[in-house]
Amino acid sequence: METINNAANIKKSLAIFLEMENLKFEIIEETEKRNLVYLRITNEQGTIGYWIDYHVDAYLIQFMSFSLQSISENKRPEVLRYYSLLNNNISNWSSIHLNTENGLTYSKSTILVDDLEDLSLQIIGRHFGINYQNLVNFFPGAMKINYGNYSGEEMYNEINNWTNPTLN
Repeated sequence: METINNAANIKKSLAIFLEMENLKFEIIEETEKRNLVYLRITNEQGTIGYWIDYHVDAYLIQFMSFSLQSISENKRPEVLRYYSLLNNNISNWSSIHLNTENGLTYSKSTILVDDLEDLSLQIIGRHFGINYQNLVNFFPGAMKINYGNYSGEEMYNEINNWTNPTLN
């Protein structure tokens, strides 16, 4: 079982990582049971939101990046298909999803911390980075589906630079 000291070490590791990456963050909730941090990252494609949610009693940390742009309701089925195809191939510890109610895309992963005394900056960086990269790499395809005439499968094939053998 995790001790209070371990929880403090994990919180400290998370804070050190964010500071080392020069990421401005806001602490939304900080209690004995939960620590919730929110930040925004702006890049050439726009702004990505990010949550880091440490559930102390559940011994887990969730990393979740999300789009701030919504997919149109009529395009959501194709974007869901695109993300389903991607999730079969992108990672075994992170995935990309579409919230069908609000149309926002999110990518998330979880670390179980019940047997960790300290959480390495490398592990934090991997989880933080993969969720950020999922949005950077794959959300533009969802926007092409949203504003263009692509199916989910066509966009998946384009992202992978695959060609349709029936067209050759």
